[in-house]
Parts: sequence; structure tokens; C-alpha cells
Amino acid sequence: MKDEFFKVVTPNAVFSHIERFATVSTEAVDLQSALGRIICKDIVADENLPGFDRAVMDGFAVSAASTFGASAANPAYLTLKGHVSMGEPPQFRIKPGEAAGIATGGMLPLGADSVVMKEHAEMVDDTTLEVHRPVAPGSNMVGHDEDFKKGELVLTCGTRLRSQELGLLAALGILEVPVYKKPRAGCRIRRHPKNAWPCAGQHAGNLRGPAQRCKVLRHGAAVRRQLCRGKRFYNRGDRVPG
Repeated sequence: MKDEFFKVVTPNAVFSHIERFATVSTEAVDLQSALGRIICKDIVADENLPGFDRAVMDGFAVSAASTFGASAANPAYLTLKGHVSMGEPPQFRIKPGEAAGIATGGMLPLGADSVVMKEHAEMVDDTTLEVHRPVAPGSNMVGHDEDFKKGELVLTCGTRLRSQELGLLAALGILEVPVYKKPRAGCRIRRHPKNAWPCAGQHAGNLRGPAQRCKVLRHGAAVRRQLCRGKRFYNRGDRVPG
């Protein structure tokens, strides 16, 4: 009995059964409903991402050369040209000796190639910025194609979509996602002594049923409940012999 209880099959033997199942068909689903689904084709960027030079720190967009040599003892003084509004392209250009206030995620104005963190600068008056630390070109920002270049592979076929991938698809403007349809898995339950299908309050029902259902759902399949009686299985709605 002990040897029979611990008799198991190898992973290769389990995987060999996959060949018996046909590939499920595909469908397009809304981005909001795609969590946990499996994409059915490669996703390629149709544009650069992020698509513009973007600040990754709150601070001031500058030309890095304007800050070279700056220190607490010998700060660089820049003229504040304006502020960058979130979600809108700047309507001005940064020249040497100028700066623009910018928040994380903001679009760098033309002429700016770095961002001075707000902790390393302070306003002397309404138009004069004092910078206490130099920055190198590219500091505290990402380039317009630093995440993905146009035509670059973003997600491969067979990827399970998590929140990270959904955010990436949203950033690319993809609101409808091609995915495989959910496979249907039968969840077998025992026959209740007084009723063919367990009901609320019938404690003799299959206690493992809810756990089995959750396991099926967690792995991305749709659940089809089945009743086991003898060697036959019945779907909900079938007439089960007494």
C-alpha cells in the first residue's frame, strides 16, 4: 500500500500528455480584462517609447554644460525660463544658462539634456536658480527611445499578462489585446446523498470543490463543474440517475 501511494510519474511523462490537446483558438479582449491571459502573437512597438525625453526626477531641466564646475562653495546661476506642464509639450527652448522647472514624467524642452534634482538647487529669487552640484548629459532622464525603439519586440507570444505587461501595452496605446481563449477544465465533485448537486447548507458536499475551482482559475482556465458517479461524469443541468 505504501509503495502504491507514493507511485508518481516523471515530469516528462506528464508533459508528453500535452500533445493530446489541440491549441485553443484566439480572441481579442479589452485591456482591462486581459490580466492573467496569454497573448497569442508577438507584440512589436509601433513607435518609440517613451516617445520623448522624459524626466525621472523632480527638479530643473538644463543643458548639462551650464552646470559644469558648480559646487556648494561656487554655485552656478541659471535663469528660470518657465515650468513644464505635465502631459503637454513645452512651448519654449532651453538655451545655455537657462533652466525650466519640471516634475517626474515631464517632457524635457528642446535644448535640455539633463535634469538637476531639486535637492541640489534652490531659487534665489523669482527668476534666478542656484545650482550646487553639476550634472552630466543624460542625468535624471530617459531618452525618447530608451525603453523601446520603433519595431522592437516588446512581448513574445505565450507571455502571461501581469500588471507590468498591461501597463506597457497601455503606454504603447494598445487597448485591445490578442490572446488565447481560456481552456475549459472540468471540476469533478462527489454526489451528495440527498441531492445530485451540493447546495448551500449541505455539509456533506464536496469540501475540496472550492479549492479545486480556485486552482483552475489561478492557472487561467475556465471552470466546468462535473458530477462523478461511478465511472460516468455529468455536467450541470444533466439528469443524473437516482
